[in-house]
Amino acid sequence: GEFGLGMLVAQVLAASAAIIGHIFPVFLKFKGGRGVAPFFGGLIALCPPAALFGGEILIIGAGLTKFASLGSIAGVVGTYAILVPLTIMNGFPIEYLAYALIGTIIIIVMHRDNIVRLIKGKELKLGQKARTGDLPPSA
Repeated sequence: GEFGLGMLVAQVLAASAAIIGHIFPVFLKFKGGRGVAPFFGGLIALCPPAALFGGEILIIGAGLTKFASLGSIAGVVGTYAILVPLTIMNGFPIEYLAYALIGTIIIIVMHRDNIVRLIKGKELKLGQKARTGDLPPSA
């Protein structure tokens, strides 16, 4: 079942594979999402308190700013930030912290075009319709 890796490592690898599969789906010519949903899905299975904390940050951040991308980035960073003290002071497994760190880095990298648009003031807010000239070349 765990291929000699240990149960926690096997769980983290499975959750990480879900993120990678979401971002690079074979049947969609390797063009998928940004990995946020499977990141939190994996985290719900691994560490529900951290998932709830990060999910709340995502929802509140997106709600207050009206930017889904900013809420997503804040949510994954917040998840990592809460797992640091949970790991150090409460003895949560280091594997969960590693999952959160790797997932956070991947998700921030996948949002790099959104970050550029946020800086330039061109990121669409929730509910805004894109004009044809605003769409990226791949859309």
